Amino acid sequence: MTADDPRLDGLCILVLEDEYILAEDAMRMLRRAGAAVVGPFETTEEVIAAVAEAKPDCAIVDLNLGTGLD
Repeated sequence: MTADDPRLDGLCILVLEDEYILAEDAMRMLRRAGAAVVGPFETTEEVIAAVAEAKPDCAIVDLNLGTGLD
């Protein structure tokens, strides 16, 4: 990271991604930028259960989940 890179310190970001490699990459980048990461989750059911407890500031959501969306 350089001094010009944006920081995410203090933010809690939820990750909903059903592909392991993409989820791991996203989480690694978010943590490197200073964010607290919740997840990754593979299904909407998991997210619904976690949101009330975690209270994330925002989320990264895979809109094309292989499962979980009916």
